[in-house]
Amino acid sequence: MLKMLMLRVKGLIGPKYIQQLQNASNSLVGFGAVAGVGLLYFTDWRLILEHVPIVKRKFKEDS
Repeated sequence: MLKMLMLRVKGLIGPKYIQQLQNASNSLVGFGAVAGVGLLYFTDWRLILEHVPIVKRKFKEDS
């Protein structure tokens, strides 16, 4: 399945851009992780963390 996906991508963009994406993939993953943590930091932690099973018990005790 991955091979079919790569063939479709190669049909849409050229090999130069595929190589550039492969070279930048580690940086893109890193920036995405930092953006995700930043989003959690600037949003309501309780809204996000009430879906995590271990932390969920803490919020029930506070209420």
